[in-house]
Amino acid sequence: MGTLTLYAAVGYGTVTALRLLRRRWAGQAEPDGDADVPYGPSPTREHRASSIGGRS
Repeated sequence: MGTLTLYAAVGYGTVTALRLLRRRWAGQAEPDGDADVPYGPSPTREHRASSIGGRS
């Protein structure tokens, strides 16, 4: 019976965490559909790099 309770608690925690993450992700979505990647360069940095000494 203890194992079943443990699995139920882990399942409930997983579902709750996924729901919170989904809400957070949906709240950060940009209206035009272009979502930023977490480790990608920001547009301002790209623009700055290309205007400083970028070659064509």
